[in-house]
Amino acid sequence: MTQNTDPEYIDRLPALIQVFQSLANFNNLEDLLKFVIGSVTRLIDAERSSLFLVDNQSNELYSTIAEGTGGQEIRFPVGTGIAGSVAQNKTAILIPDAYSDPRFNPAFDVKSGFRTRNILCMPMQNIEGKVIGVIQVLNKYTGDFLESDELILSSFCTHAAVCIESTLLFCKMEEIVSSRTRELSLALESNRLILENIEDGFLICDRFGIIQGGYSKSCESHLKQSDLTSQNLLKMSFLPLNPAEGDCLKNLSEWIQYGFDNPEMDQWEDLSGMRVKLKGSCLHLRFQRLFQGAQVTSLMVLISDISEQIQLEEEVARKEMESQQTLTSITSMIQHGKSQFEGFLEQISSGLEEITLLLSQNTNLDIDSIFRIAHTLKGLSLQFGMEHIASRLHQEEDKLTIMRNQTDITPDELQSVQNGVDHLKQLSEAAQGVFEKVFLGIDSDKISIPKSEWKSLLSQLPPSVYEQLVRYQPNTIHWIVNQIKSDAYKVAKTLGKQVQIHTKLIPVEFSKQVSDKLLNCLMHLMRNALDHGMEPPHERVQSGKPETGNIIITMTREDESFLVSIRDDGYGINLDKVRKKAKRIHPSPETLSHSELQNLIFEPGFSTQEKTSIVSGRGVGLDFVKATVLACGGEIRVESSPGNGTCFYLLIPKHYELQDKAEHPGL
Repeated sequence: MTQNTDPEYIDRLPALIQVFQSLANFNNLEDLLKFVIGSVTRLIDAERSSLFLVDNQSNELYSTIAEGTGGQEIRFPVGTGIAGSVAQNKTAILIPDAYSDPRFNPAFDVKSGFRTRNILCMPMQNIEGKVIGVIQVLNKYTGDFLESDELILSSFCTHAAVCIESTLLFCKMEEIVSSRTRELSLALESNRLILENIEDGFLICDRFGIIQGGYSKSCESHLKQSDLTSQNLLKMSFLPLNPAEGDCLKNLSEWIQYGFDNPEMDQWEDLSGMRVKLKGSCLHLRFQRLFQGAQVTSLMVLISDISEQIQLEEEVARKEMESQQTLTSITSMIQHGKSQFEGFLEQISSGLEEITLLLSQNTNLDIDSIFRIAHTLKGLSLQFGMEHIASRLHQEEDKLTIMRNQTDITPDELQSVQNGVDHLKQLSEAAQGVFEKVFLGIDSDKISIPKSEWKSLLSQLPPSVYEQLVRYQPNTIHWIVNQIKSDAYKVAKTLGKQVQIHTKLIPVEFSKQVSDKLLNCLMHLMRNALDHGMEPPHERVQSGKPETGNIIITMTREDESFLVSIRDDGYGINLDKVRKKAKRIHPSPETLSHSELQNLIFEPGFSTQEKTSIVSGRGVGLDFVKATVLACGGEIRVESSPGNGTCFYLLIPKHYELQDKAEHPGL
């Protein structure tokens, strides 16, 4: 993508993200396909678009959703024409002049009176790389299709493929449910007591669960026994399909007795449905009381094998989860750009490999190092908005926290951690696959400003424009703080807190190594301020503060160093809690001064939190920050006032600056 297309691409990203968010709202395939076509035509600014789905049974492409066809279905073999070639070869085709390309068939133009000028055609591939359809766009209004159009359409196709496939599965599941419902209705019309769902099976039992003769033959298959007469239904090895329903299954005998003893309870049947597992099958049990006069005489049990339905439900849920994870990955790529997201994937991959290597050590197993790596990767994932990876890492932290306090670690515990790491690798590989599809053939990042042009640009731009531009220049302090602010507002929303972030910065650029370290340090301090320091809105109001808290990040020059500070107006450090917790690491904490107590928060494993969250509370964040700053030859200190907030100061030696940016008027 050339540089002059970047502004247009950036301007269209909000509309693309809005379309991504809307795609997941459709359960009706026809409505979803109409929305896809309309969105593509609007996003690419074209005259017409068509969407062809792959019929795997006939190896054809078909479509009833093609603008300008009047809703008539179109079918043709895979490999035929432009769309067929795209489906067969899994590669996009861009044709600047349709009539000069031998693959173009002008017959449709002749029939419809439409004149095709240029064509952009791209495959839609699912997570496994299988082509499920093709999108074809005709006649860009402003002239030729640009590389930015290809990137927009590539990003769109990646997510649309997942949503369409998920909807197809959902529709298939609805067909099965609808079919079963129709079968049940027909059976009820014939004989409500005996023939209800007879294809699935029914039996009669007494109040103790003893099965009587005359049950349907299919019950033997469902219940895995050849002769059910006189068998006890309540003593069969049922397991709850949903763990939350375990108590209901455990108390099934008592519930049946209650139904017999309370015939007047009209809602008993409605409350008695139960889904269970039995020797590899999933069954739906429904209970119907049979009456003689006002007395309950026996119980009819209707049994349906819902294994296929459950499998489809799980598949739909999996596809929906993959769809959400794909959207999360694409959104992060758009926000952070190609190079930053690629670096994130590399750090996640190398960190997981390092954990695997440490877990394989038979002697001197270093659980603390494994924990620190997982904690760092979790923070990095939160920074990039990859909550599904961060959540899984948090689960592994819980396991490792328990193991850190044990003298003997079992092989099963180690295997459990390794299984979690393997799952994380799968999530990382899925994000890598989406990354490769989105940026296939695209070399440039979302915005790139050549170093040679930077200073000349600064001297020409007004302050307001410069502030926007500098946000996207990697490794500058403005860029670092922008990443932190983006993450902070997400974290605040998760915690139910309101915050406004203010900055006062000088234009400085660091090497990538130092930039990454400073970013991680400030990210830890920001989350610490939001989770520990900032009060919830109602507490702030009660203490006379505004609902919205304030965090101020500043950077100034101090002789041969840079001074970075991050200040909040929250609780402040609770020295009573610190002194209480300090008994574990200091023989006489009551003798420590105010300053000495404050500095204990940098000690390894020290935390005043009573419970951990995905944001903080492990006691490793501030330890990590201090170790990182000291490794750079810098200093860190903290000042706090109860009720007025806390401020952390980081002193970074000036020789770590890569390039001192030219001063800009008004900054």
